[in-house]
Amino acid sequence: RKPTHTDTYTHYSTAAPQSTKDSLIRSLTLRAYNICSPQHLHKELIHIKQVLINNGYPLTRITLIMKRTKNSLDKAKASRTNSNAPLAHISTPYYPALAKPLRQITDRHDISLTFTSNKNLRNILTKTKSQPLPHKLKNVIYQIPCNDCDATYCGQTKRPLHVRITEHKCFTDRSSTFTTTGLQYKSAVAYHSQT
Repeated sequence: RKPTHTDTYTHYSTAAPQSTKDSLIRSLTLRAYNICSPQHLHKELIHIKQVLINNGYPLTRITLIMKRTKNSLDKAKASRTNSNAPLAHISTPYYPALAKPLRQITDRHDISLTFTSNKNLRNILTKTKSQPLPHKLKNVIYQIPCNDCDATYCGQTKRPLHVRITEHKCFTDRSSTFTTTGLQYKSAVAYHSQT
């Protein structure tokens, strides 16, 4: 646990649906079962109970939801171990002459088999989704070389690239109206052009 963690959660007296309060108990319990090693699990569950009591939760409700959560985890674990899940999965292109013999072999060895469609000229030549133009891409890393020296600026933006490039140009054109500190903050490209 981080030193800044306060163990403060939604108080039980809060005007929230009962399902939300039960969900908090369930999620803390699930996290303990999923993360804690067996030797630390019991200690963590006791800690969770104490934290929930400190947040106004009744012990009977905490115990009930924790028990239900453990039971559902045990059922899920049992169904996974008892299921007849295949040992492996294979996905291969469909060829009519090979489909039936392959299926027989994989069934004998408890391997799941699925077929995919083959590539054809239509699939290769047509694209259903067009790619955006490079200057309209978002969430990119870009590079601007300096025209006067060997320096290169590398930047990153979540906005469309053309918007950020336009800002760099505007700040470079209006660089005399900014202080060097303000300019450095707004555009390192413009700041470099002044130095």
